[in-house]
Amino acid sequence: AATGETYPCEPGEVLYTKYTLSENWVWTLEMGVKGDPARTSIIRIEKPFMGLLPPEQTQSWKEHSYSEAIANTCWEIYDLNEADEYPGTDMEYHITIATDFPGSFAWQDWGTEQPECPGHPNVTIKSNS
Repeated sequence: AATGETYPCEPGEVLYTKYTLSENWVWTLEMGVKGDPARTSIIRIEKPFMGLLPPEQTQSWKEHSYSEAIANTCWEIYDLNEADEYPGTDMEYHITIATDFPGSFAWQDWGTEQPECPGHPNVTIKSNS
């Protein structure tokens, strides 16, 4: 993960990122190589901003400020700046958004925007509901 253990990977391996929010409002971030639990990094984030901000600014993921989530696949945070820096073939993203508590929140405003980063993959939405 961003602050956890890092592991090497090889071309063709499937990498994944999984975010989980517990019923106690603690986020867990898991990143790894699919099918290889030995190369999995897990961090738990109990409070927004890793708990570094004073409590008068923010205390919990339950606060209204954190009630919206946006899933995306743009790689600019990994310092990709040009189209030819993206993998050349077979680049696919699969985003699954699920809950263990059906009806616990309203799914709404599904939409798609093409990223603005150069060389971005095309974006489509497929719903299983």
